[in-house]
Amino acid sequence: MTDKKTGVSLADFDIDSLSENAYEFELKHPVSGVSTGVFMSVIGDNSDAVIAASKKYFAAKAKFDETTQKRGKAVDYEQVFDTFEKRNIEMIASRIVGWRGINDFEYSRENAMDLVKRWGWVQEQVLEESKELGNFIKA
Repeated sequence: MTDKKTGVSLADFDIDSLSENAYEFELKHPVSGVSTGVFMSVIGDNSDAVIAASKKYFAAKAKFDETTQKRGKAVDYEQVFDTFEKRNIEMIASRIVGWRGINDFEYSRENAMDLVKRWGWVQEQVLEESKELGNFIKA
């Protein structure tokens, strides 16, 4: 907060710390944009969990690139796709920390992974809301 005597506290702009605070948004229907009554709680891109999942993804990518260059063999692209799809799902699911309004199943890490794997339109909205700094830093 701004204080006339001392100025501004940079803690108010600590994106990493503020990204740890869950932000809740309502999922919109993928075609009509109508409210669904399902509310997702997400953390920001700069949160520890999202950064850790991103590091796993890029470490797997680097290992794959290194191994491929050394082998000189044909690449099994189906296996590559499966590996990176799983890592991508983990990266997206790491942003979800809860939900309400879903009757099919309760929130868990495993259910979050299943949700983003099965419903691509949910992935898009989770990523969009997680990336939006304004959801975590107030103007």
